[in-house]
Amino acid sequence: MTGQTDELDFTKTYTAGAAYRSASTTGEFNITRTITGGANTVNGSVLNVQDTGTGSAVSSAVLFLNQNNASAAGYLIEAQKAGSDVFNVTNAGSITLAASQSITGAGNLTIDAGSSSTLNLGTTNATSIVIGGNTSGTITEKVANSSSTAFQLQTAGATSILTADTSATNFKISIGTGATGQTNPTLFVLDSKTGAGDPSTTIAGSMYYNASSARFRCYENGAWADCLGFRHLIVAGSDSTSTASISCQNVTGLSFAVTSGVTYRFHATLIHTGSANTIGVGYGMSAPAAPTLAATSFGSTLSTGIGSGGGNNGVGACGTPTASSANVAGTADTVDGILIPSANGTYQLQFEPETATAGGVVIKAGSTLEWW
Repeated sequence: MTGQTDELDFTKTYTAGAAYRSASTTGEFNITRTITGGANTVNGSVLNVQDTGTGSAVSSAVLFLNQNNASAAGYLIEAQKAGSDVFNVTNAGSITLAASQSITGAGNLTIDAGSSSTLNLGTTNATSIVIGGNTSGTITEKVANSSSTAFQLQTAGATSILTADTSATNFKISIGTGATGQTNPTLFVLDSKTGAGDPSTTIAGSMYYNASSARFRCYENGAWADCLGFRHLIVAGSDSTSTASISCQNVTGLSFAVTSGVTYRFHATLIHTGSANTIGVGYGMSAPAAPTLAATSFGSTLSTGIGSGGGNNGVGACGTPTASSANVAGTADTVDGILIPSANGTYQLQFEPETATAGGVVIKAGSTLEWW
C-alpha cells in the first residue's frame, strides 16, 4: 500500500439469531505462533506493530481500539499467561493487574487524576495500602495551594483523626477534631520506654513516656528531665469519718500509684472537723512494706494560734495526734513527706483520731493531696 487512502481492512458482519460465539476459542481474527523450541532460545514478538514514519506533527495512535457498543460489558483488553489473566482493561476503562504485580517506571512515574478531580486509592477492595518500603526511598506529600485540610487521616465514618493545616502562616497538626472537640476525643499517645533510664538518643525538644518511673520525660537544655514541672493534684470527693478506733484510717480518694525505686514527694492541705475541740488528729501513710525511705510531717493551727504538729518515719504509723482541734467547725492541717518505695504499689494518705470516738474526726471533702 503506497497511496494516502490505501487501507487493509478485515471485516466480519453477522446478524445473530441466538447466543453467539465465534467458531474460534479466541476471536474472529487470530494470529497463532507454535514453535517447539526445546532447549533453544525463542525470541521475537508474535505481533509487532510500529509506526516508522517521520514528521514533527504526528499525533495519530499506533494502536487504536474502540468498543462502539456503549452498553457492552467485558474487557477492551484481556491479556493472559498460561490461561490466567495478568492484565485487563474493561470497557469502562478500569485497569486490573494480576495479584502481586506492579507498575514500574524506568524513571520518575506520575499517576494523576483529571482536572480538579480526586485521585482515589484503595476505595473498594484494598485492606492495606503500603507506600514506600525501599530503605533509601522518601515520601513527600505536597499540596499546590494552602489548605486547612492539606492532609487528613479519617475513620470509616469520615471523623478526623489527624489533620495537617498549611493555610498561610497557620501551619499546624491537629489530633482528632482539634478545637471543635468531640465526646470521645482522639488520644495522642507517646512512645513508652519500658526499662529504667533515659534513651541514649538526645534531640532537643524530644519527648517520651518512661513506664519504669511513670513520668513524661523531655529533653531540654542539654538534659533529660520530667516534663511535668507542676504537681499532680487530687481532690477528695467525699468526707472521711473516723471509726471508734485510735488507728490509722484512710483519707478516701487521696492516694496514688507508686513504682519501686522512684522518689515521690507529697503535700496535703486538709480540713478536719471534730465532735469536740479536745479531739486532735495525726497523719501518716500506707505504702508498700519496707520502703527505702518514708517520712511524714504534719501540723495544724490551734485555737490559741499556736502551731502544733508531729511526724513519723515509715509506713502504717500516724504519729502522735495534735493536742486538740482548733474548733469543731473546721481546722486546717498540712501534711508533707517523702517516699521511696522498694516495691510497686499504692501510697495512701491516712489519719488517726486522738480518741476512740466514732465520728470524732471528719476529714472534709475538698481536702487536697499534691504529689510529684
